[in-house]
Amino acid sequence: MKIADASGVSLEWLAAGRGSMLPGGEQEVRALSINAVPLESIKAWLTDWWNSASSVQRAWLQVEMERHFPEYGEWKKKAPANSNGQCGA
Repeated sequence: MKIADASGVSLEWLAAGRGSMLPGGEQEVRALSINAVPLESIKAWLTDWWNSASSVQRAWLQVEMERHFPEYGEWKKKAPANSNGQCGA
């Protein structure tokens, strides 16, 4: 319950994946300040995780990234040749 309150999402959505993500059935997602997105922290954590992950875990992450973020799959197709379209390359 604390997680739902702290993140501003519906407890039912968080626990069971049903209903509206936002409490009260709101469909409009509130805009976040760019300063609220901890990009450097996310990148640092992902780098640490990637360096200790097995090849199976790395493959899983790539599949999940494409599944949850179709834009990632499109980016991989268009990525410059030197990036190999690979995470952590």
